[in-house]
Amino acid sequence: MVRSFITEVEGLLFVMRQIVVWAAERHEVELSTAEASLVREQEFFVNVKRKRIEERDRSNRLLENFFLSFNLFPKVLRSSFTIDYGSHGWEMFQRV
Repeated sequence: MVRSFITEVEGLLFVMRQIVVWAAERHEVELSTAEASLVREQEFFVNVKRKRIEERDRSNRLLENFFLSFNLFPKVLRSSFTIDYGSHGWEMFQRV
């Protein structure tokens, strides 16, 4: 049951991030370079052999995706919604 719950949460977070990317591409929200890279799960690195900066996929962890999604998605809806990270529920979610 816990695996099913985590899968459901990850799916929801994925959709939220995709909506953020879509809104950014339509210039409905403005993302910093770091936010855009993180929400797309991309990272940049220097390829010394090829002497250029390259991009590669980077998988975020569940808690990173949770934070990103709930930090950026409310911007799409122009909402002031925030998560209370000091609550007992957040502590329990982290344990899962």
